[in-house]
Amino acid sequence: MRKNKKDIIIESLSHIEFIEDNDSYVLWDKINDQKYDINKTTYEICSEIDGTKSLEDIANSVANKYNVQSNDVKDDVFQIYLFLKKNGLCLCKGTMKYNLIKFFSKLIFLNE
Repeated sequence: MRKNKKDIIIESLSHIEFIEDNDSYVLWDKINDQKYDINKTTYEICSEIDGTKSLEDIANSVANKYNVQSNDVKDDVFQIYLFLKKNGLCLCKGTMKYNLIKFFSKLIFLNE
């Protein structure tokens, strides 16, 4: 069953770093050494990704921070999610890929 987009919970991958320098922002995929120039809105939205908040929660949080309507932010949040997903920069909780990665990471760390 496909989740409603407002219920999607995403988690950033550990090899992702956000670099803020004055008024410019970069999302750095350290494994592939790929850097993406991002704007402040994208940076703010990505800063809200913690593996517990849904896309709707993130939109509400950003909207509250900037005193705008959450409906004005929801599309931006979803578009950023699609960008992160397309580029392999996040995991969507509850998917087969997410469950497999979490399962194998537990197995690996149990043996250490």
